[in-house]
Amino acid sequence: MTSPARKTPLDRILQAPAHTRLAAAALLLALVFLLDNGTPDLALGVVYMLPILLAATALSPGPLIALGVVCGVARTLNIHASSSLDMFLRALFSAVAYVSAGLFVRELMRNRHLSHTYVSALREFESLQRETEEQLRVLAESSPAAIFTLDADTKILSANSATNELLGFDRHASLVGEPVGSYLPVLVDALRLDPQVTNFRTATQCPGRRRDHQPFVAQIWFSTYQCGKGRRLAAIAVDISDEVREREEHNLKQLLDNNRIIAGAVSDELRNICGAAALTYTNLKRVPGLLANNDFRAMGGLILALEWIASMDLKNAPPARCTAGLPELLNQLRIVIDPAWTDIDATLKWNIAPNLPRVEGETTGLLQALLNIAQNCRSALDGLPLRHLEIKAYKRDDWVRIEFLNSSPAVQDPAQIFLPFRTGADTIGLDVYVSRAIMRSYGGDVRYEPYAGFCRFMVELRTASSQDERG
Repeated sequence: MTSPARKTPLDRILQAPAHTRLAAAALLLALVFLLDNGTPDLALGVVYMLPILLAATALSPGPLIALGVVCGVARTLNIHASSSLDMFLRALFSAVAYVSAGLFVRELMRNRHLSHTYVSALREFESLQRETEEQLRVLAESSPAAIFTLDADTKILSANSATNELLGFDRHASLVGEPVGSYLPVLVDALRLDPQVTNFRTATQCPGRRRDHQPFVAQIWFSTYQCGKGRRLAAIAVDISDEVREREEHNLKQLLDNNRIIAGAVSDELRNICGAAALTYTNLKRVPGLLANNDFRAMGGLILALEWIASMDLKNAPPARCTAGLPELLNQLRIVIDPAWTDIDATLKWNIAPNLPRVEGETTGLLQALLNIAQNCRSALDGLPLRHLEIKAYKRDDWVRIEFLNSSPAVQDPAQIFLPFRTGADTIGLDVYVSRAIMRSYGGDVRYEPYAGFCRFMVELRTASSQDERG
């Protein structure tokens, strides 16, 4: 910590109140005038500068000029002039000298005050700058994300300790001057963009490798900028390998579960077909001489094989018990489907009750089921002049109900909606079948209930609290 500067006599004078300095100047002027009057043989004209200099620290230009004129006249009164003209000229030149000296001193005082103000502001700015730099340094060093800047050759200009960990260097090693092109190649391409694009900001996921050639997946937010030494790049990067692996494993599990549901639907349909074929085969056995036909007996073997395939258990294994927060789930659904409904100029209304409880089910599976139903509603509105969907969610007893009410006309044969394979069926019908199967695996259900001539899907989910009580 720097010690305060020592005060000069001038600083002590300037610290006195203005009226005190003016009173001292007046007293000093009176003493000088009396001394000048009492010693006519001495040339004391220069002494009149003292009250002028003291008064210049407190007076504005107008009063200071008047004081200079007074000092000039006072000096002239103590001089024996040869004529009136000589006296006038002496008074004039003395007044001009005193006024000039006073104005000069006043300007010096003003410049001194401005310089002190500037120095104080500069010191305060430097203090704030050091404090800000320290806060930014602490923020960067304590951040779990790698924060670094690169020059035009992808060499590191500055980096925090998390950058060392991301690239596989020792935590205390200096990375300044280390090229990162071989570790994060996407940054090399970013610095090679069109020079006309001075500022480029984006985020990306890209593969990277550490110093020991271990691969990882990085999420990078970076921007380029120009400075006097060329193009620069600032970046924030994190290792998301674990998140990507968990997401892909979860997606694979969800895909396998959905495929098992679809395979179960195929098995059900195949079982029905095999039942009809077996009944027909039994009836044909009564035809005389047909049992002796080798092709007929082979067809019977094929039917038995199909019955065995259809009898295989392709249903979902009971899922592990888990719960999902419904407000967060519906918020994710809204983020996903809102843009699609905006693209077709449709109206999407949300009517979600507050304080909805947690429900039984896995977030990803529930989101997939609700998304399938929303896409079904959207496809049903193709070609209609009025496109509207209202999604309501509310609690009733031990259940949470989610209604999808769209403006398409009610289905003539509701019994056909959840059949995965039927004449004229498409992937939408299969999606609804899968959605109901997912909901039923969590103890819920999906039903079709027309309302006022329009289509409505009713989703029921068991609340987590009710399941706990029953358990």
